[in-house]
Amino acid sequence: MSSVFADLLTQETIREHSGFRAFRDGHKYFERGQVYGLLEDHNSIRAKVLGLYEYSVQLRLSGQELDHECTCPAGKQSFCKHTVAVGLTWLTESGAVPATPVEHARTMPSEAIKMYLALQDRAALIELIMDQAEQDEHLQERLLFKIAGSGSSQGADISAIHALIDTITDEGGQEGAVTDSYIERLNSMLSALLDLSEDGQTAAAYELTEYALDAIEKVLVTLEQRDERFDDVLFHLQDLHLTVCRAASPEPKVLAHRLFEWRLNPVWDLFHDVMATYADVLTDVGLSEYRALAEATWSEMPVLKPSDDPPARFGRRFRLSYIMESLARESENIEDLVKIKQKDLSQPASFLSIAETYEEAGKYEVAILWGERGLKEFPDRQDPDLKAFLVQAYQRQGREREE
Repeated sequence: MSSVFADLLTQETIREHSGFRAFRDGHKYFERGQVYGLLEDHNSIRAKVLGLYEYSVQLRLSGQELDHECTCPAGKQSFCKHTVAVGLTWLTESGAVPATPVEHARTMPSEAIKMYLALQDRAALIELIMDQAEQDEHLQERLLFKIAGSGSSQGADISAIHALIDTITDEGGQEGAVTDSYIERLNSMLSALLDLSEDGQTAAAYELTEYALDAIEKVLVTLEQRDERFDDVLFHLQDLHLTVCRAASPEPKVLAHRLFEWRLNPVWDLFHDVMATYADVLTDVGLSEYRALAEATWSEMPVLKPSDDPPARFGRRFRLSYIMESLARESENIEDLVKIKQKDLSQPASFLSIAETYEEAGKYEVAILWGERGLKEFPDRQDPDLKAFLVQAYQRQGREREE
C-alpha cells in the first residue's frame, strides 16, 4: 500500500523546506547512517538522529501540508539538518528514490546532479563553473550578461551590455553566413535582455533591445544568406521588443517614428500591422503620429503612369503603399482605397488590383472598365492574370462576344 507521504515528501520538497546549508549537513547525517528507529504510521514519520546529542524528529501531515518537529533548537522553526536526514532516510527505505548514488545517477540524472551540486561548498561550485566557462564561450557570455545586468546600485551596466551585443552580432557580419553557433549566441542574447525586463529593469531592457535591433540591422545588410533559423531569431526579437515596450511604456511619438522607419526599411520583414499590434503601447497619441508620418511620406511619392518604371518590389514605396492601403480600409470607403492604388499605374498588375477591388465591392461594370484599360495601356505587356480576370467578368455579365 502506498504511503500518504508519497506525493508530499520528495527530495525537491526537502530542499525547498530546508535551504542549502541544512540540506547539505542533513545529507551528510543520512550518508553516515546517523538515523535510526524509523517508524511510520498512518499520518506521521518518527525517527531518532544521533548528532552532538540524540534528537527526536517527527514528520506529519497537517491537512494537505507537510509539517515537522525536532527537539534540536532549530527544529521548531524550519527544516533542520536532522529533519532532512530523516526525510532522506525515509525516501530510501520506502523505495521512493534509489538507495545508491550510482543507481540514482543512472535512473534520475537531473536529480542526481542537483543533489551533487547542493552538497558542494561555494569554492567547489566556483571552480566547477569557471572550468566550464573557460571551455564554453556561450556559457561565458551568459555569465557576462548576468554580471552586466546586475551592474551596481544604479542598475545594469549599459555600456558593458552594448559591447556584448556588438561582439555577438558582429560574428554574423564577419562570417557572411548563419551558423548554429551564431543562432545560439543570438538567442542567448535575447534571453538575457528578457531577463533584464523581468527583473524590473524595464527602461534598460527597452533601450538595449532597440540597440540590438540596430546592431542586427547592420548584419542583415551584409549577410549573404539567411534561413529559417535566422528568421525565427528575428521574430523572437520582434516579440521581445513588443514585450519590453509594454513593460517600459516608451514615449509614444518616439516609438511611432522608430516603428515606421523599421517597417519601411527593406532589410526587415517585420513590424507588419503595427497600428494593431502596438496599439496599447502607442496609445492614441502614437497611433495618430504613425498615421501622420505615413500620410506625409505618401504625399511626397510621385504619381506613376503606365509609361513609368514600376517601383522595386518589397522596397520602401511598396511597404508604404501597404500601410496606406491598410489605413484606407479602415474608412470602409472603396474610393479611398482606389485612390491609394491609383497612385501607381506603372504595370498591368496595378490595373488588375483596382479591378479586383471594385469586383469585391460588387461594382462589376467599373471592374471591367479598369481591366480593359489595363490591356489597352500595355499592348506589348499583356498580363495573363488580367486577361483571365476579364474572361470571368464577361462570363458573369453574360458578354460572351467580348470574351
